Amino acid sequence: MQEFLYNVGVWLKPPHRMPQYRFRITDRELEELVVEPYRSGNHIVLDGRIMSLDEIDQIIVKRIDKTSSRMDVIYRVLDRLDHDHDNDRSMFQFRGKNVTDEFIRGRPGDRSTTDTNEELESLELTQVFDHLVTDDLIREASRKRFLDESYSDAIEAAYKCLNNAVKDKSGVSDKDGADLMRKVFSPKAPILRFSKHKSTSLDNEQLGYMHLFEGAMIGIRNPRAHETQMSDSPDEALRLLTFANHLMQKLDQSSLSYPTKS
Repeated sequence: MQEFLYNVGVWLKPPHRMPQYRFRITDRELEELVVEPYRSGNHIVLDGRIMSLDEIDQIIVKRIDKTSSRMDVIYRVLDRLDHDHDNDRSMFQFRGKNVTDEFIRGRPGDRSTTDTNEELESLELTQVFDHLVTDDLIREASRKRFLDESYSDAIEAAYKCLNNAVKDKSGVSDKDGADLMRKVFSPKAPILRFSKHKSTSLDNEQLGYMHLFEGAMIGIRNPRAHETQMSDSPDEALRLLTFANHLMQKLDQSSLSYPTKS
């Protein structure tokens, strides 16, 4: 018999923005923490945050397969990036089938969603995209394609944008893709350097990011540029667009240096 857990999100009225979440809770916890307090008109308490019903704009309950490990893959990707992703993780983790109306429905002040599941999923993907993809160039290149569900096109456009940004900043116009990245970020004679100082750890960073930029062209951009049948899921697109966003941020942090002969 399939077992389920629940994710709960509580959205507050403005000026509050980020919702309060509880993840992977049991039927009993859902009843005690959210459903019963809501029905009885009491405060809802999540992770120490006390919320009166007057403050709450919407409650959404999602059911997930207890045995699913899908989110573990996303966490491993996020954990490899170099800034705080607590909010990113929350947005990704709040997935599952919307079952709000099974628990909160038909009572005065009902705040369950009236959208269809498909509309709600689309809204959530938009919110996640806007939360993760913050670089202006990457957003401009990929956002419309992503919202139009052209996920592979969105990924290809983002990495083409990254490629062109490396060309523009480095001044190298006679190379493209992996060849461009090897030339521009070469640890021996970098045109763009991630640090002005010399040390083993910083040389390792230069080498590592050269390979990341190079691999992004070979393993992410090129297959989507040359394979017409390639199809990416929204989750895959979000992971790869987040990575493109990170590489663009790393590029912004780099500075021009004079190549040195090896």
